[in-house]
Amino acid sequence: AIIRRGFKTVHEKWNLNTAILSGDAMLIKSYQSMLHVDSKIIKNVLEIYNEAAVKVCIGQQWDMDFENLKHVKIKDYIQMIEYKTAILIAASLQIGAVTGGADIKNQELLYDFGKNIGIAFQLKDDLLDTFGDKDIFGKETGGDIKSNKKTFLYLKALSIADNDQKKILERYFEKNIVDNTEKINDVKKIFLDLKIPKITNELIHKYHSKAIKSLEYVEAKNKKFFYEFSEKLLDRIN
Repeated sequence: AIIRRGFKTVHEKWNLNTAILSGDAMLIKSYQSMLHVDSKIIKNVLEIYNEAAVKVCIGQQWDMDFENLKHVKIKDYIQMIEYKTAILIAASLQIGAVTGGADIKNQELLYDFGKNIGIAFQLKDDLLDTFGDKDIFGKETGGDIKSNKKTFLYLKALSIADNDQKKILERYFEKNIVDNTEKINDVKKIFLDLKIPKITNELIHKYHSKAIKSLEYVEAKNKKFFYEFSEKLLDRIN
């Protein structure tokens, strides 16, 4: 992306090498922070952190691979966003549970809560990328369509489209176009005709409900923050 949170991304403001080195430096800084973790739990924390970091990389690679694949299954897309996005939230919550002295059962429940919230978050992100307000969302809308991303919106549309709609979608997503204005508008129209935003929101609510179900079993005195966090996701506009 060229813009994130309303600002130019590092590779755009400087260059690709600076972005890579910045990422490397931040990874090192994260390990420096973990030097302060209690020695009794450091091994457990590192195991969770490292497993999540590898899965995030795998998920990102899948995301890039999907751009060049003609056929992608919805279940493969869901697994991709689980790895690319949801695992990071799930692992963060699990590490917090370990640090707070929670038992294995509660660690796993918080992990599941984070995983399902993370999947819902990414689905919402995909929806906003196509239908969000650029000034509020903080980046150009239509970026996923422009990059031929096989998001849930595209995959679901392809699965229920008629022959004419399917041909248009496949034609647009099989090549890169210099001027994407017509492409974005035509694809968005098909999405709207097929009620894809409504279908996507229903799936977001499904994963949100699964997250809440796990949270309900978590043994904690105050879970207000987690409920507020999950509700904020559903109301998210950026």
